[in-house]
Amino acid sequence: MRRKTKIRFLTDRQISKVAFFASWIKAVNVAKLSYGFCDKDDKLIALVDVWDDPQAHGEIVRWFDGRYYSRTYRDRVAKPYTMTLAKLKFLKNRLA
Repeated sequence: MRRKTKIRFLTDRQISKVAFFASWIKAVNVAKLSYGFCDKDDKLIALVDVWDDPQAHGEIVRWFDGRYYSRTYRDRVAKPYTMTLAKLKFLKNRLA
């Protein structure tokens, strides 16, 4: 029998952090924002990538654990997002 995997959602505290990173995208007017967290020895602990997605009227976020989430503008819910290779290439080509 096949096991059902648990769908992971972000907590309210994490969604407020996503909204903070997304506000930086709007303030700086960029298509992608990478934000890294380092420890006291300057080793990278975690990395957050946020892409502005005008087609979906929101942001696509790659969170600390490597999962992708989508969030519409001014929404308090971040939904799991299945990132396809085509969508990733489209987002990277917009940067060039």
